This record gives sequence, C-alpha cells and structure tokens, in this order.
Amino acid sequence: MKQFEIKSHDGPGRYGKLGDLESPAIINKGDFSIADDESSAYDVEKEIAQWSVNQTIEKAKLVEDKEIAVIQGSKYIDLRIKCLKELEELGYNGFIIANADDLLLHPRDLVDLIVALRQNMKSSSYLIFPFAEAQFIPLLA
Repeated sequence: MKQFEIKSHDGPGRYGKLGDLESPAIINKGDFSIADDESSAYDVEKEIAQWSVNQTIEKAKLVEDKEIAVIQGSKYIDLRIKCLKELEELGYNGFIIANADDLLLHPRDLVDLIVALRQNMKSSSYLIFPFAEAQFIPLLA
C-alpha cells in the first residue's frame, strides 16, 4: 500500500505526495490497484444505496493489495461516511468518489460530501474524483 505523505495542511485540505505523484494530480487508473465495487445510481432509495455500500465493502475485503477503494452511498452522506470508515478499517487509504457525473450536476451535494468525507477520514487518506473539472481540484487536495 502506498502511503500518502502530507506536505502541507490547510483545514480539511492537504497537499502531499503519493509515491512519485504530488497532489493535486492527474492519475492513470491502470497504475493503481482498485478494489471491485457494487455501484448504484445517485438518486435511488436508501435501501438500494445501503445494499451497494455493503456489497462494496464485502468485495473490498477480498482484495490483498488494499490500495484504492470506491466510496459508494449514492446521495446519502451518512452511507458514504460509513463506507469510507469501513474501508479505512480494512486498510485502504485511497478513495474514489462514486457517481462523479451526477455529483457534478449537483455541486452543493458535491461540496457537502467532500467536506463531510474530509472531516471523517484519516489524515493519511486521500480522495480521487474521476473527471474532476479544474475548479474542483482545490477541494480534493
């Protein structure tokens, strides 16, 4: 597992290094081991989102090289935080935020989610947002 080394810290934001990469960075997903997950749509009933979180955690348990996992939970921040915490307990420290396309269409939800995740994650963990537009990169750092 690659450790995220924090170089500077400003509130919930962190700049750092992950191996040879410095954040923020554009990464090639082929360079990392990403745990399988069970995705669900962004706007679904909470029971479906809960099922997605549970299945994602079960699949993440099967991975030996625990590098990066996906945070599921649809539009429910409490489920996203639960997913994050359980994945951290399994040994993951890199997290892809699921439902990126939908979150870009709901910017307030995106900001609320990132703030909540940052407040609940270990300082050595980091977030990955697929297809992040330039204006969102400072939030992820």
